[in-house]
Amino acid sequence: IPTNITTALEYNQRAIDLDSHPALSNRAACYFFGLGVDKDIQKALELAIKANDLSKANRFAGIIATKDGGGMYDKLVNMIQAEFEKQAKKNR
Repeated sequence: IPTNITTALEYNQRAIDLDSHPALSNRAACYFFGLGVDKDIQKALELAIKANDLSKANRFAGIIATKDGGGMYDKLVNMIQAEFEKQAKKNR
């Protein structure tokens, strides 16, 4: 099956519109790495935080999330936050 990033992002957006925390984390990764969208660390961080917050509100996800903050995407948020701060220091 050929890869079609445009179609993938369209379906991903449909899932985001339904408040899917996995879809939000996937889109955060797209912005973080610049996959199919312009690289935007700030947008990646915003989406990762939203995904993490939604995962905490999901009862099943809350049960399986064993990370310190209780969200499924704590590590993702921390990684993007560190890169965002690194970029901010470079731009000063």
